[in-house]
Amino acid sequence: MAASGFEANSPLLPLSSANFEFGKRKRWADLVITELVDVLLLVLSPQGKVLYCGNGLKGLLGWQDADLIDYDFADLLNAEDKDGFMQAFDDSLRTANPLTSHYVRIRTAPSSLSDPPTSEELLFEVNGRPQIIEADDNPAQPVQVFFISARPHPNKSVALLDTYLDLQEENNRLQHRVAELRARAPRTAPSSPASSNASSQTSMYATTSMVPKHPISQTYPTTSPVEDISPSPPSHNHLDAVPSSKNEDDDDPLKKKKVQKKVLPNEQHVCITCGRTDSPEWRKGPLGPKTLCNACGLRWAKQTKVQKLTEEAAAAPYPS
Repeated sequence: MAASGFEANSPLLPLSSANFEFGKRKRWADLVITELVDVLLLVLSPQGKVLYCGNGLKGLLGWQDADLIDYDFADLLNAEDKDGFMQAFDDSLRTANPLTSHYVRIRTAPSSLSDPPTSEELLFEVNGRPQIIEADDNPAQPVQVFFISARPHPNKSVALLDTYLDLQEENNRLQHRVAELRARAPRTAPSSPASSNASSQTSMYATTSMVPKHPISQTYPTTSPVEDISPSPPSHNHLDAVPSSKNEDDDDPLKKKKVQKKVLPNEQHVCITCGRTDSPEWRKGPLGPKTLCNACGLRWAKQTKVQKLTEEAAAAPYPS
């Protein structure tokens, strides 16, 4: 605690430092320890007995704190990893050097779902270092302990990276396979005689089925179907009915005018008021015929009529 107070009051740390502000909180060290649930925190004695367990013990291994307190940590390890870890543990205690990146398999709590209950072994990356602390009951005699932090291996980031690499390798393999199949496939599939015969028969049947029962006249009426809406009397000779309708149209001057309007080629007109080029009908304007669109022509005609009526009313003499 004296060391932590010295670091907090050190002039090397600015007063606005985030670490210093967090350290001013009450029991900040307990907050750090209790919120680490994805890391296994253990405090071991020089003999390897478990003195303290962090909150991540239950979630990672399934053990309770009471199950491992005063328990030999080496008994939780795999038989093949036990000798190597104990040798590194003793060397770290003797030389006071930290133990870094030592991989061991730790036994989980027996599962109650299986009969008999069985336990699994999970791979952890273990880091630790020895530390000398003052005992509360006898401050004159410091106690040597060993702090351990163990993370599951692989962690979430490594597992995601492994999954990404596996998917990328599978994608490359599938693309290579697709390229091989495309190289083996023929460029153009030759047409078989059976398919050509079937297509010719289909076209023959389609052609014969589309032949009309009655002959189609080559002379068409000049009027559009919309204009001639009156039903014609039934006639047995279709060829005679067509010239008769043509002769009737020749007698009507309005229909003659419509026929000539339809036969004329498409003319391009532009409205001098709004500039549009499409209109159902082009009307007369101040610059001559077909210079206004339908809407502008109607408005101009209405304005001209109103202006003419106004001038006539103004020119008329007042009654005496």
